[in-house]
Amino acid sequence: MKRFAKLATALAVALAAASFAPGCGDDSEPSKPPGESDEGDERPIRSEVVFKARGGRIRPALARVPPFILVFVRLESADGRTYVLRIGDKTVRAGSGRRSAGVELPGLRPGEAYIGRPAGAGTPVRIEASNEPE
Repeated sequence: MKRFAKLATALAVALAAASFAPGCGDDSEPSKPPGESDEGDERPIRSEVVFKARGGRIRPALARVPPFILVFVRLESADGRTYVLRIGDKTVRAGSGRRSAGVELPGLRPGEAYIGRPAGAGTPVRIEASNEPE
């Protein structure tokens, strides 16, 4: 019986010690290996589209992006003039001391598109969600 009492006591001590060991007990927060952190995880995946403006024109006329992924649209003024592109309720303005500017747009479903309209005269640009690689 003494042997059983010693074994039961040893088991109780081992279980108590294990409950205080790192990584044991409350599993509400996942553990990470040493040296890893959540820093930098805040930026969502995005697709970037760059439109270059020169001589009163904005190119390319069509840009394809993967569906469902955030779209970052950048407008660059290659000649220093001011260019404005309106996409829905967002406006991007580049030039006059600001070589480029950008705006984030929600991801698109396959086949959907954003239309960017230049301020004043100019041909609209199209950003289209496609499953096909370019």
